[in-house]
Amino acid sequence: MNKGNKFENKHVLITGGARGIGFEIAMQFAREGAQLTIFDNHQKNLLSAIEKLRNDGARVKGEQVDITDRKKIFEAVALTESMAAVDILINNAGIAKETPFLDIGEKKWEDILEINLTGIFRLTLPEKMEDIAPLFLFLASEESSFMTGQVVVIDGGQLAGQKPFNTKQNYPFN
Repeated sequence: MNKGNKFENKHVLITGGARGIGFEIAMQFAREGAQLTIFDNHQKNLLSAIEKLRNDGARVKGEQVDITDRKKIFEAVALTESMAAVDILINNAGIAKETPFLDIGEKKWEDILEINLTGIFRLTLPEKMEDIAPLFLFLASEESSFMTGQVVVIDGGQLAGQKPFNTKQNYPFN
């Protein structure tokens, strides 16, 4: 593995990092010196990815996590943060159903929303709702005219290692 140092001393958490796009993201961060934690729902894929990454010299840990399971997410994040603060979060976990929209059905629809939307929400919810309002003011102002198609994460510094992840917060999905 050709190793750079762009992300030396950075801890990267990648959901859905055991295969496909997530695995390639993990490989590229590893090549740049990042320490990795991979969350994936599929144990066999997770173990295989960790083995491949380690064989290439990566520093990587993995957790089998179903991002639809709120309790498991909070436990896995707390464990991950206890080892090293997370500097970068890559919310990559997701599913795509190869079904025409009108044929999806309610169960498949719920699965898609739970994994692709709610799971990401649970990983990035800010501690205080007041943290969100200033972003909307900024986005509505002329100062944001240079921004197009951006995703802006507001997490109170949790995943940048500035404050610990609050696993006891009363989330709306309790």
